[in-house]
Amino acid sequence: MQSTSALPARRGRRFRFSGWQLFVALFTGVFALICLYPFLLVISGSFTPKEEAIRQGFRLFPGRYTTAAYEALFINGRSIVNGYKITVFVTLVGTVVSLFVNSMMGWVVSRKEMPCRKILNIYVLFTMLFSGGMVPWYIICVNILHLKNTIFALLLPSMVSAWNIFLLRNYFTSVPEEMYESARIDGARDFRIFAQIYLPLS
Repeated sequence: MQSTSALPARRGRRFRFSGWQLFVALFTGVFALICLYPFLLVISGSFTPKEEAIRQGFRLFPGRYTTAAYEALFINGRSIVNGYKITVFVTLVGTVVSLFVNSMMGWVVSRKEMPCRKILNIYVLFTMLFSGGMVPWYIICVNILHLKNTIFALLLPSMVSAWNIFLLRNYFTSVPEEMYESARIDGARDFRIFAQIYLPLS
C-alpha cells in the first residue's frame, strides 16, 4: 500500500475564465443593471419634489429631496386601504363573473347543434379584429351606461373578452362528444352539463 507521503501534492485549482465566459458574465451584469434601473428610478422619483419632476422630469439623482409623498401616504392611510379593498373586490368578483360569462358564451358557440352558431362566431371575431377605440367606448360607458364614478366601471367593460371566448370554445370542442351524449341520456339539461361536466374539466 502506497503511503500518503508518496502521493503528489495537489496544487490549488485556478479558475480561468475564457473569453466567452467573460463576455457572458459582463453581458449578464449589464443586463441586470438595465433591469434594475427602472426600480431605482421609481424610488428616486418618490423623493423628488413635484416642481422639479414637472420641470426636469425624474432623474436617478435629483437635485433636491423631499418626503412629501410618504407624508401624504401616511396622512391619507384610509384612502389607501379603501383603494386596496376596491382592488381586491374587482379582482375576485371580476375574475369569477368574467370566467362565468365568457365560458357560457364559449360553450354556446362550441355546440354544433346551436342555431346561428357560425353567425355568433363571426360576430365575436369581428369585435376582436375591429374596435371602435378607447374614446367611443368611454363615451358609451359615461353617457349611455352611466358607469362614471361607480364600481361597475371597473367590472363591466372587461367582463367579456373575445379572445377568452375563443380560447374556451376551442377547449370545449376538444372534450369528447360521448360525455355530452351520455349526460343527455341520463336526463341532464344543457346548463347542468355545462356547469357540472365541461366547466370543471376546463
